[in-house]
Amino acid sequence: MCCQKRRVVVLATLSLPLGACGTSGPGSASNAVADAGNAMVCAPDRPAVAHAAGGQVLSPQPAGAPVPCAATTGFAAVDATLVITASGKIVFAPAVLPSLTVSVDDGAVWSTPLKLPDEPSGTLLHPWVWQDAASHRLFYNVFPIAKGTCQDGSGAMLWTSDDQGSTWTSGSVGCGSDDWGKVITGPPSTAASRAALAQSGYPDMVYYCATGPTAIIGPDHICYRSTDGGKTFTQTATDPVSASGNGYPTGGVVGPDGTLYVPKGSPNGLAIAVSKDEGDTWTDATVTGSMFVGTQSKNWLSMNVTVDAQGNLYAVWSDDSDLLPRLSVSKDEGATWSSPLAIGAPGVMTSAYPSVTVSSTGAVAVAYYGSTQARVTGDGYFMSDGLPYSAYLVVTQNPSASAPVFWSATFNDPAHPVFTGLSYHVSEYLGYPTFASDGSIWGAYISLGDGLAGRLIFPAADASAP
Repeated sequence: MCCQKRRVVVLATLSLPLGACGTSGPGSASNAVADAGNAMVCAPDRPAVAHAAGGQVLSPQPAGAPVPCAATTGFAAVDATLVITASGKIVFAPAVLPSLTVSVDDGAVWSTPLKLPDEPSGTLLHPWVWQDAASHRLFYNVFPIAKGTCQDGSGAMLWTSDDQGSTWTSGSVGCGSDDWGKVITGPPSTAASRAALAQSGYPDMVYYCATGPTAIIGPDHICYRSTDGGKTFTQTATDPVSASGNGYPTGGVVGPDGTLYVPKGSPNGLAIAVSKDEGDTWTDATVTGSMFVGTQSKNWLSMNVTVDAQGNLYAVWSDDSDLLPRLSVSKDEGATWSSPLAIGAPGVMTSAYPSVTVSSTGAVAVAYYGSTQARVTGDGYFMSDGLPYSAYLVVTQNPSASAPVFWSATFNDPAHPVFTGLSYHVSEYLGYPTFASDGSIWGAYISLGDGLAGRLIFPAADASAP
């Protein structure tokens, strides 16, 4: 059981006016509002490009190309993530670690960084914000590398909010683990957990997985679960990645039946660790046709997985063979996989940190960093590769079609990269892109050291929209 310290802080609130391009209703933010970032700017002169798998541009281009829009938060960020609450509030992490910033007008104005209770001191790493679909509770975890928040110096700080980020409760998570921790949530799979959840009054399992017992080098990936909404956690009986050297996993997802999926590398390609009993036992499902060892610094965190309401799995990764993003789908819990599709935008030669989301209609969106230059020096992790990178989003309405159409866009003008030279100093992952209720798709990135919120907007009443 991880020891917990719990404290609630109420943030002063102020309703913000809607911006010219805003569609969300008013919400609450910090009592000081900073328009430090750039207002949301759209680029109809460079709409998304329709292409086939492999980056082949379609000619003629279909009608209804979505338009990329973007705004910087104006606050320092790394490993960016965002969520959209039920009222339309955008919660972006981080905004000068460990703080968050929010926008209630579709990115036109961003709040002053929100002060959180019991903020740890020292060097802070790997912010991660998550919203539970059932309860809408927000979870936000940050790793203090010098000394964790647990009594033995391990673990991370975890904050939760039940009012869309207006108030936060602090606690510890992952006692015995260290680096790269992330919270995910989903339904239970066992009778014992269903009973425990009924008793606690919280609808979903809460999982937290991180490397340990040593920061950075692991070698294990340790998972914890909670049946009381994240107040207390117990470690799962076994780990999805053990000392056998199967690489560093990232992210993960819970299926509609409670199956837990965690992606990782393996000698046979990208593997998905699958647990039917909430992490007590695991089996590996390898994505056919993938090359992803997971122990190579050039690529070791560039993969992710998500699941739809029918239990279909969607895996993305930057392939070891060429560092280009791939997508594969499994309709039988990982037993078999579709042939991998090269989903990179036309001209992309290097990609990093693809992150995937599926909508309620089955549309798939993948956010990633991409460069139109091939990597020839450095590994992009310990040593900068010196390449110019842009913030990409690719979406397809039906990834299982015989010839799916992909729309790819950049949220920055490629002539002005979001950064030059990828390394761990710049970023180590991206959060999941998010489908908004109006059909637009949001992604969180960094641009020249600040947070960047991107939004891909389909024309009104467009049949090709997600």
